[in-house]
Amino acid sequence: LNRSYYDEGKAGFFLDYLKNFQGKHSISKADSLRERTLKIRVGYLFGVNPPDSSDSFREHTIVTQGDYYFPLTWGMETEVRNRFDWSINNGNLEPRYRPRLKFSKDFATEYLTFSSYFYGEYFLDFNDSGHNRWRLCLGSEFKVTRRSDFEVYYLYQFANQPDIGELSAIGVALRIYIAAKHKTENRKD
Repeated sequence: LNRSYYDEGKAGFFLDYLKNFQGKHSISKADSLRERTLKIRVGYLFGVNPPDSSDSFREHTIVTQGDYYFPLTWGMETEVRNRFDWSINNGNLEPRYRPRLKFSKDFATEYLTFSSYFYGEYFLDFNDSGHNRWRLCLGSEFKVTRRSDFEVYYLYQFANQPDIGELSAIGVALRIYIAAKHKTENRKD
């Protein structure tokens, strides 16, 4: 059994625009969506690993993304995502396309609200096909407050020899959502 350890950290911010097909508009939303919805996202990510790492990197990424959500039977939801990452990694531009298909379901108990999910994602690297990768992920997002959630997941990455090795990883994430206020018009009919 060959084991390795790798640390990295990422921080970023995103602006989301949501539009459901019943004519309502929203800016960012922590809760699951119950209607057919289109989300447009732009954002910035900064990634770095510890300075004593054998494979150190500093990465700046501009993210452009379009997601389409729609409900399935049994209270499940599907997300079809098309994401482009425009990364500058150690001074080199590395654009990549990341399509993803995700299935999720919300659960609620007396004390806890969470969503469990499964997805498959492909990374298509425009500079080097040896860096392409295919990942499967299983996880859950736990609602902490109205505007934050905590995520834990298991991710498996298939090998793409010689550059991309097989990977099994456990991850955690904390997300905080800030919603924009909308002006409402008082209409008298």
